[in-house]
Amino acid sequence: MFNFAIMNSALQKAMKSIGKEGDHAPPPSQDPLDAVLHEYYVAKMGAKFFDDRSKAALENMLKEVGPEANRIINDMIAATKTNDAGESAVVTDAQHYNLDFTTRKGAMRLDGTAVKVMLQTKFGLPATAAEQVVNDCSKKSEPTKIYSVKPVRD
Repeated sequence: MFNFAIMNSALQKAMKSIGKEGDHAPPPSQDPLDAVLHEYYVAKMGAKFFDDRSKAALENMLKEVGPEANRIINDMIAATKTNDAGESAVVTDAQHYNLDFTTRKGAMRLDGTAVKVMLQTKFGLPATAAEQVVNDCSKKSEPTKIYSVKPVRD
């Protein structure tokens, strides 16, 4: 039998060493901030790499699981939209893995532009009043924060 614990441990060990040793270790520096920035740079690069790999693996998996599994997945998505309640099921399995698929009801989002138009057309509110209603009833999210660490080229 395949030992998943050993594989998981080996993967964790390999991933923890990325950016810390060998050809991808931090460059020698007198400035301790370089090691901190290097760690963030490597972590973001790894996140992008694994996000892209995950998307490609998902796309390939959905091609390979077969029509019956895809039918179950699509039926579950449709049922979740209809019933406004999530579902969970094992949709296919293989010798060493099974695919458990879970849906959750979608988030509801208000379309501010549509509300303004409706307030003006259905309820006769002037444009400035409709804009004020939407603004008064809206909350702003935190600003987007983007940190970019870029290597300095000599």
